[in-house]
Amino acid sequence: SWDRTLRVWRLPEGGRVSEEEGAECCKGVMSGHTASVLCLQRNGDRLVSGSLSGELMVWNLLTMSKTVEMREAEGCGVNALAWERSLIFAAADLNLQVWDTSSGRLVETLKGHSNVITCLALCFPWVITGSRDNSVKVWSVRSWSCVRTISAPGVRCLSLSHRMLAVGMDSGQLQWWALP
Repeated sequence: SWDRTLRVWRLPEGGRVSEEEGAECCKGVMSGHTASVLCLQRNGDRLVSGSLSGELMVWNLLTMSKTVEMREAEGCGVNALAWERSLIFAAADLNLQVWDTSSGRLVETLKGHSNVITCLALCFPWVITGSRDNSVKVWSVRSWSCVRTISAPGVRCLSLSHRMLAVGMDSGQLQWWALP
């Protein structure tokens, strides 16, 4: 959130909460970011959050404590996250960074977009990024290289289902692509 915190909520069945009940549903607040939190991704009982200042923090949802902190070297904001096994994929400005959660170290930086990466999706062994440069790139996790570039003017969001990539556009159109 803009106040640099993450809040854990426990919603009643049905998910509807009145204003009076709202405060009771907040089970905890996790703080530690120095700038606004822009994105998060859950993985079991852990959560990773990315901030405007480029911080990545891994949290234990059971204890609501920070377990790992990583920082993007250039201080670019983290716009999107994906998490698989011990690897976190973070879209930071023009680059896709790959972080190891066990060591907190940067594993790889994938470069190829000419404008900000705004969305990403993961389907091992592929990581897909969408950018304001009007392209979608498919990256191989095995070789850390771009294996396909798709023209996608106004790409807004990405989704994967059964090795099919859906690309949502600013125009309201949806494009489908088969992954290799």
